[in-house]
Amino acid sequence: MEDRDKILNSKTPYQALFLPSTATPEEAKHQYFKLVRKFSPEKEEQCFRIIRRAYEELKDPAKKAAADVMLFTGGRGRVRFSGVTSETVSEVKITREIEEMRNRDLSDEANKKNLITALKQKALLLAKNKKWQASLDCILDLEKVASATKETETNKAFLMGRIAYEMADTGNYAEAGHRWKRALRLDPDNSELIHNIAVCSTLMINREEEEKYWVDTLRAWHKELSHKGEDAYLKNLIIETHKRFGGKYLHKTGDDNLREQIRKSMDTSGESFHRVDDPSGASRPGSKKAGGSTPEARPEPSPSVDLNSHLGKGMDAYGKRNWKGAIASFELHLKDHSDDGPTWDKLAWALLHDNKGNSAFKLWEKMLEKGPDPERAKESLVQAKLDTARMLKKKMMLNPALAQLKSLQKIVPDSSEVFQEIGLLYAEKEDWPNASYYYDKALETNPNEKTLRTLAREAKTRARSLRARA
Repeated sequence: MEDRDKILNSKTPYQALFLPSTATPEEAKHQYFKLVRKFSPEKEEQCFRIIRRAYEELKDPAKKAAADVMLFTGGRGRVRFSGVTSETVSEVKITREIEEMRNRDLSDEANKKNLITALKQKALLLAKNKKWQASLDCILDLEKVASATKETETNKAFLMGRIAYEMADTGNYAEAGHRWKRALRLDPDNSELIHNIAVCSTLMINREEEEKYWVDTLRAWHKELSHKGEDAYLKNLIIETHKRFGGKYLHKTGDDNLREQIRKSMDTSGESFHRVDDPSGASRPGSKKAGGSTPEARPEPSPSVDLNSHLGKGMDAYGKRNWKGAIASFELHLKDHSDDGPTWDKLAWALLHDNKGNSAFKLWEKMLEKGPDPERAKESLVQAKLDTARMLKKKMMLNPALAQLKSLQKIVPDSSEVFQEIGLLYAEKEDWPNASYYYDKALETNPNEKTLRTLAREAKTRARSLRARA
């Protein structure tokens, strides 16, 4: 793929500027001026705009932090051994020398010392050439000759992190997360490793690990901040993380004083105060704008409901966003009123708000299959999955969003809205043939929608252009 296509298809500011996620603002500035000479606004206006926007993001600490919160990092630093260099070493030569040294008497301290130095040199050289697994294997060989040290443990953690990063970059989050955890056992204070595992757990929708590792990430960043002093980027990373999760972790990290600051910044940016993948803030019947982020109006207890009953207590807790209290009270009420469909539905929404999405979806699916009130359950399930997919898409978590929409097709196989949302996701992924297909499917049931027709025409044009270039 040519540089122009890579810029046009870039998903992050780093990709647009051909930079690693560890790039500094100074490196971004250097790369920006290098690229604008090649992609001037007069000749390549679209590329220039993307490059310019990427640079604006990366030079501003707040915008860079917002971009970095959900990005994996490849690991800053490098493999290093005190007093050892690989500047004058070739891989072929050092490999041959190591094989010769292995045949010598290693009970002789001089021979053993020479082999240790040679293995360190080879590990450095391999890492310099980005042969991460080979460098790790070399350090493991080194530990068979000499006992493990803090230096070798740190180097192993770095290499494991690099290998995991490349796995995550191809979408293999499960294996990447496993390797990052192994690396973290060797280097438990490494904030980059903790952050990568946190991002991984969110992408894999692993709620239990997500909370643990994001809280650990925030605490690690606070520790770094206490050592570094004033650091606008680190401060903004902390704030952006709390914003992304709706302030859920503020009390667990001692950041309650940030609550008002985060709320104001979210109001300014048009975001609502909720988790990124919690659809509680997305539209539902009665919200201000379809597809927006206005939270559902919280119902106050009806005057006809006894506030001392389990249902009354549940409705009161629900209105106050006390999800755990609402769940407990609704469950007690439903033990004696198992045919109360509206309360089953309200219980499912409370579960969803309490980050128990799987339980909520299963409850609605059970209502769909066996009742009570399957129509209400269908309406809520469709809306919750749509809202979840939109929120995931907004945060560029495209594959999990697509999975939500594909599962919706089993419930509403002919929904124009679902077809359109899938088309929008494929367009975001620059998969124009699939985007065109799903826009056409949406038009079959909604032929008079002008915006949809425009999207379909654009997708067809881009798909034809791709075929022509191929």
